[in-house]
Amino acid sequence: MSVGYEHTCAVNPYDVGFCWGGDQFGQLGTGPGDGSTNTPTRVLGGHKWRLIFAGASHTCGATQDNKGYCWGWNNFNQLGIGVSGGRHPEPTPIAGGLSWRQVRAGSGVNTGLNSVELDEAVGCGVTQSDQAYCWGAGATGSAPGASSTPKLVAGGRRYRTVQPGLWHSCGLTLAGAVFCWGQNDFGMLGRTGGSSQTPVRVSGNLVFEALSVDPSGFHACGLTAAHQVYCWGNNGQGQLGDGTLTNRSTPVAVLQ
Repeated sequence: MSVGYEHTCAVNPYDVGFCWGGDQFGQLGTGPGDGSTNTPTRVLGGHKWRLIFAGASHTCGATQDNKGYCWGWNNFNQLGIGVSGGRHPEPTPIAGGLSWRQVRAGSGVNTGLNSVELDEAVGCGVTQSDQAYCWGAGATGSAPGASSTPKLVAGGRRYRTVQPGLWHSCGLTLAGAVFCWGQNDFGMLGRTGGSSQTPVRVSGNLVFEALSVDPSGFHACGLTAAHQVYCWGNNGQGQLGDGTLTNRSTPVAVLQ
């Protein structure tokens, strides 16, 4: 199950994908028109899904036969389908013919005090050969600007997972290191210094087993083998769990 901004998706035990909620941008994958619904509706295409990830205006998923699809709004090339713009209300193959283990849709939601704006969006995925690719707007880890096709994340590392956010993205390597790229306004790259278009390692030489990136793009957390959670980035609402409201540019342990 994956929760997006205004919709939710899930894969049942029979590998069938369902989505429900808002469908203004075609993010449910259930066909033309606004199919907003409060009950689970089957995603079109007859695919057998491994994973489906809901973003803000779009959704992406990987099938059991290692194919990647995205659907929904494509205003920032966040579908990675090789064309720019448009509303694509059913699963469309990601360009390049790569063999995907996972594909994730970035949130692309920017919340203000009095409004919510669908901002630049990105998608990322990891292939069966453990290579990470990203596409869409913002920091792809390979080149600045928007790309309608998957671009290899720089550095030649092998990744377990890559998670895109609004302003930055992070990846967990097979060796347990976390690398992040994009903006660093609140320390969300997990290190001091400025923004980076290429992956930089989160400070502290910690070895992680799991990673979670805030979809709105301002903080991230990781779980170590010792079952300790560390977080970094924006802490204005206490979301880092360290007992303060201080932003952190290096990982801090969540209080237990």
